[in-house]
Amino acid sequence: MRDLEKSGKLRSAHRTYYERKFGPIPEDLTLDHLCRVRSCVNPDHLEAVPLVVNVDRGISCTITAEQISKTKRLLALGHIQVDVASLVGISQAAVSDINLGKKDHRING
Repeated sequence: MRDLEKSGKLRSAHRTYYERKFGPIPEDLTLDHLCRVRSCVNPDHLEAVPLVVNVDRGISCTITAEQISKTKRLLALGHIQVDVASLVGISQAAVSDINLGKKDHRING
């Protein structure tokens, strides 16, 4: 989702919502999606950090075999994905991937 700046340039919606709530993003910082959902525009799920921190967090974001097992158990009990994500401490996108049997770089197990 994009927004039009006063200058006529398009900008990401998550930046727009973050700035509406918290003010301008310093030029030397980038927004990190703490929820790990890149399409999320909730400003409370965003943190302005140096690029190196954002990259490090993304690389280190893995899901353990225990989290996968707990996710599968909760889904089998009929819990909805957003609640499972909160209970297990992973993103809803990761819960969806586990539910669909997908394997990606986040899943370590």
